[in-house]
Amino acid sequence: MGRLVEGFAILILMLPVEAAPVSKDIPNLSLTLRMYDYAAIPQDALAQAERAITRLLDEAGIQVRILWCSSGAEQRTPAECRELLGATDLVVRIMPGAGPGGKGQLGVSVGTVMATVYYQKAVEFSAEQPVSERVATGEILGCGTAHEIGHLLLQTVGHSLTGTMRAGWSAEELKLIWGGKLHFTARQGETMREGVMRRIQDSHRR
Repeated sequence: MGRLVEGFAILILMLPVEAAPVSKDIPNLSLTLRMYDYAAIPQDALAQAERAITRLLDEAGIQVRILWCSSGAEQRTPAECRELLGATDLVVRIMPGAGPGGKGQLGVSVGTVMATVYYQKAVEFSAEQPVSERVATGEILGCGTAHEIGHLLLQTVGHSLTGTMRAGWSAEELKLIWGGKLHFTARQGETMREGVMRRIQDSHRR
């Protein structure tokens, strides 16, 4: 998952730090996600994905507003989806199929604005677990989406040894999702907030 960047940033993210929510004393910044569902995902799975994305980013100190710009459901596309991207707008495409990478890699990020996640890969990942411990496909998809958003904001292909930004997910990560214990690290949260602030500042200079 992710894209090429400077080696120094990669080393920073590889340091073994504990994954945990950031302090609630930190004021939240705002981010808008334009979500495009090209996989005709069931409505309940979309809702699960949205809750997972919102939770993980909120814990990192970033409030997220999700616009469903295209989905299999019969609903009106928000007018904002037809506007130019703003400084804090990101685009996420949910595609059918499994896409590239190993089974624990749910998506890929490109540039600084767009990420793609693969629905079928989330389905297969969920199905590998025992029924009694199975995490909902939508929740896995949402956590994978948060991972790719992390790459867009962190501006690095590097991964941590624990938490949401771990490179290849396994049964261990699914257990963390099941228990609500999958988080960005405090350091990642700080760098992601800085990424949002930088986008805002850059837009003001134009």
